[in-house]
Amino acid sequence: MNSIKNVIICGDSFATIDKDQVLEEQWAHMLGNITLGRTGACTTYIKAQVKYAVEQLNADKLVIWSTTPDRFIFPITPIKPTTNTRPNFGPNGYMPEDWADELQSAGPILANTIETNLDAREINYEYPDYNPMWASDILLNFSVPSGPWNKRQKHLTEGQYKAFRAYLLYLSDPELLRTKRNNLMESIYYYCMKSKIETIIVDVWSNESDSTNPNWWDDVMDADNITIVDEFPNNVLNKDDYIFGIKSPSNHLLPEVHSRVAKYLQEI
Repeated sequence: MNSIKNVIICGDSFATIDKDQVLEEQWAHMLGNITLGRTGACTTYIKAQVKYAVEQLNADKLVIWSTTPDRFIFPITPIKPTTNTRPNFGPNGYMPEDWADELQSAGPILANTIETNLDAREINYEYPDYNPMWASDILLNFSVPSGPWNKRQKHLTEGQYKAFRAYLLYLSDPELLRTKRNNLMESIYYYCMKSKIETIIVDVWSNESDSTNPNWWDDVMDADNITIVDEFPNNVLNKDDYIFGIKSPSNHLLPEVHSRVAKYLQEI
């Protein structure tokens, strides 16, 4: 890897740099020049990171740490003109202007147009043209009392907030979320295959899925430039090495684990 000049790390919180840990001892820094990983990143966001790494940062190598299916992405600002604060979901409850332009959009979905409820401990890549239009987060933050989405955000009307909660809590079927996530992972895989950039995709979550469907990588063509890591040896990373909760570092890994992960991924 020493001959590679530009290694970019993409992913969710596991790919972040924690300011309270020694920078030089974190796996993402040990392997990469830049990390685009963000806490709360959904797979749509991770794909946007990958495209940014290739098309804007001219990556020579990619390390992609995938995320779980239980993520969402929604527009930050209301995309419909109505300012109704009392939602009416009856058959005549919609405002005519809501349907005035069915193609109206919050804007392009790019790495520099997505934000997350950032962990204060993260050291994030600073996009020179950062213009957030979309919010990416985990479903848990919509349902737990302390979650940032358990109260109406200032940029949402009450109607939008209740619609988001109703959709996420009652209509986001787990199998639909898994299928959407797996389709995006296939898309990331083929994008990296087409780019011909050496790529490592870490996906340790698919094997923990309760789905009876095959893993997404079972259906893809072989690519010489891509390695998929779906499981780490127990002496490298196991479930006891993860830290979650208030005292967790942003990347959820014990300090002594980082060097083992970096060494394993470096020697693939």
